[in-house]
Amino acid sequence: MLDWIHAGPSVTTAFLGSLVECVEAATIVLAVGTVRGWRGALVGAAGGLAVLTRSSSVSARRSRSFRSPSSSWSLACSCCCSG
Repeated sequence: MLDWIHAGPSVTTAFLGSLVECVEAATIVLAVGTVRGWRGALVGAAGGLAVLTRSSSVSARRSRSFRSPSSSWSLACSCCCSG
């Protein structure tokens, strides 16, 4: 069993990294919306969110179908490398 002393720093680092990326994405949407217009910025943000949601659900479904640790490890590595 994993306790929070060992998992806490990793969880905190992952959360803060995701928070930084969220702020960066919001900054880009604000900048594009201010310069080029809000319609295109919001359509682009919605499209990006749809692609992210779809790819996450596909990855989750595929990872459930894997039974061997090596195949799920390779899926995790490919997801991390692709961004």
